[in-house]
Amino acid sequence: MPSLIDRTWIPPVARRQLGVFTSAQARDAGMSRRQVDYRIATGSWKRIVGSGLVLSDEDVTPRCLGVAAWLTRPGSILLGPAAAAFHGAPIPALSMVDVRTKTASGRTAPGTTAWQRLARACLPYMW
Repeated sequence: MPSLIDRTWIPPVARRQLGVFTSAQARDAGMSRRQVDYRIATGSWKRIVGSGLVLSDEDVTPRCLGVAAWLTRPGSILLGPAAAAFHGAPIPALSMVDVRTKTASGRTAPGTTAWQRLARACLPYMW
């Protein structure tokens, strides 16, 4: 009997985001929380940085890592090697993605900036 679940399905918005999406975007496209959790648990989808997800058989490029970081922290700015890779510079595999973001309160002290380092998720990574 054929499977009723298309294991290659991703939210339509992911096609504009280099194949990267979040569980919230999958739910917005019609999946239930249980369906999303099932795909992550069975390995159909894998977490790459923060809340960024891709199909498990997708090649994860440095540009994908940058998109995942931005989806995790909307409004953030990529820094360092991740920014260079996002703009096409030949960068070796990244293990960390640096972003500039606002603090949890949305404010920083005058003259300072907040910065965060997002680890590339090889294992489930919770935010």
